[in-house]
Amino acid sequence: MSSTVTPKTFNLSTGPATVKVTVRITDTTGTTAPTLSLGHTTTSQSHGFGTATLISGTTKDGTWERTMTIPQGSALGQWNVTLFPLRDSLGNSGSFQTLSTITLSGTPTDTSAPVLVSSTVTPKTFNLSTGPATVKVTLRITDTIGTTAPTLSLGHTTTSQSHGFGTATLISGTTKDGTWERTMTIPQGSALGQWNVTLFPLRDSLGNSGSFQTLSTITLSGTPTDTSAPVLVSSTVTPKTFNLSTGPATVKVTLRITDTTGTTAPTLSLGHTTTSQSHGFGTATLISGTTKDGTWERTMTIPQGSALGQWNVTLFPLRDSLGNSGSFQTLSTISVNSALTSRTPTITGTPKAGYVLTANPGTWGPAPVTLTYQWYRTGIAIPGATAPTYKLTGTDTGKTLTVKVTGTKTGYVTASTTSAPTTTIAAGVLTSAAPTITGTPKAGYVLTANPGTWGPAPVTLTYQWYRTGIAIPGATAPTYKLTGTDTGKTLTVKVTGTKTGYVTASTTSAPTTTIAAGVLTSAAPTITGTPKAGYVLTANPGTWGPAPVTLTYQWYRTGIAIPGATAPTYKLTGTDTGKTLTVKVTGTKTGYVTATVASASTSAVVP
Repeated sequence: MSSTVTPKTFNLSTGPATVKVTVRITDTTGTTAPTLSLGHTTTSQSHGFGTATLISGTTKDGTWERTMTIPQGSALGQWNVTLFPLRDSLGNSGSFQTLSTITLSGTPTDTSAPVLVSSTVTPKTFNLSTGPATVKVTLRITDTIGTTAPTLSLGHTTTSQSHGFGTATLISGTTKDGTWERTMTIPQGSALGQWNVTLFPLRDSLGNSGSFQTLSTITLSGTPTDTSAPVLVSSTVTPKTFNLSTGPATVKVTLRITDTTGTTAPTLSLGHTTTSQSHGFGTATLISGTTKDGTWERTMTIPQGSALGQWNVTLFPLRDSLGNSGSFQTLSTISVNSALTSRTPTITGTPKAGYVLTANPGTWGPAPVTLTYQWYRTGIAIPGATAPTYKLTGTDTGKTLTVKVTGTKTGYVTASTTSAPTTTIAAGVLTSAAPTITGTPKAGYVLTANPGTWGPAPVTLTYQWYRTGIAIPGATAPTYKLTGTDTGKTLTVKVTGTKTGYVTASTTSAPTTTIAAGVLTSAAPTITGTPKAGYVLTANPGTWGPAPVTLTYQWYRTGIAIPGATAPTYKLTGTDTGKTLTVKVTGTKTGYVTATVASASTSAVVP
């Protein structure tokens, strides 16, 4: 916005001060005619209030002009040029702005308000049982320049009732020194008690004004009175939600109102809860019943382009014919929104278990729009799948997937769009590594299969050990204990991975080196029994392993094998007298090296 005010100084001795204001205003929707006024900075004087005229351009970008005049005799000094809040066709408004300050000099001025010299109010008491109360007010007012017609009203001291508001008539003299009169009437049924006769601030032609004055208090008595405001029995507002993308929002309000005396037409408006926009201000129409008990209706419209969000339907204070009034009421809050622009999402990525699909939502507006996602498997929502990406699992194999994108934005209708389905999801391929075997390749030792890393985890793994390419029955654990049967052979292990929705995969290790014969574990045998001819000696072989181990015995007499003495026991004979005996235990097991250990000698056998 730009503005010019010319001229900035005036000498009122030469005549009235005429001010020309030019304003350039822009607005997307179109501004209404701007309002301007001139006001003295330290007195109550003001002049020139009114709207400017469009002299070029349009209401969306145009130049407006207004000429205002300060008459001779007005207060000298500083006067502000004030621009009232600018308002567009949707009801958006700004704030007051001071465009310029002008300076007046010149002739002596009149800065005093008119003077009330005297007043009479007759009569002071009334009995409303006999009829309405008619009050006559007579005023004598003086002013150097000349007063404007004084304004009067009658107001009850404790209720909201008031009557007789209006200006008095000059019945003698002049506006500089004259007598004014006004007759006001309080109807039957009004509130009894005290009523004040109020004189509004007196004002002269220069704009000097005074203050409110209570001229007199009159007392009413008589018939029963109505001091209650009209009652809103019920109200309906339809509809409660609107989509401005489809056209203006038209709201219909229906009210049922009762009042003993009879209500005046109720006033309604629509106002946005957070902006200055308002629409539909005006009175409802009586569509059935009477003013004492009737149904009223009003239709109000919010134009396209208006602020989105919450709008309140406001009922102004209800008022009856006696002046009883209530308070403002919010009848309902309606939601006004618009439609989001959206696109059908697309899905990219490999449609195979284990791979990641990505939802591409397209462009939504007006930005920014909050987007949320939901993935579906053959039309059924996948729990927790609410990210823009989705990693396919075995459960998805053989199915098709779609994604729904939902856009939300305050003041707009939530919108959702769903992608086309993918092709059928193929079974995934497991990732694996060739297993390795650790452990000593010798009979009696344990080999361990190390499967490597398989994916995507978790993968169920099973094992099968092979001896020179032939499956070993029952050898299906991750470990395998070598036996004598494995001696001289090589072993491999095959690991098989399975997972729902994935192709089963198997990998086989490299073969071990040739399995070597095992070494038996043994202990030196001991001999128990009495070393005396005729007695029996027993060989105790100790523990051999790995069990079972086949054991054989050979007894020796002074280091010479005794023929036929190959049992675990030996009965001493006279031949043994004077000799010592030992025993050798030999262990054999398939795939193991044969081992022989000898006992210590007995003492010499006695006769």
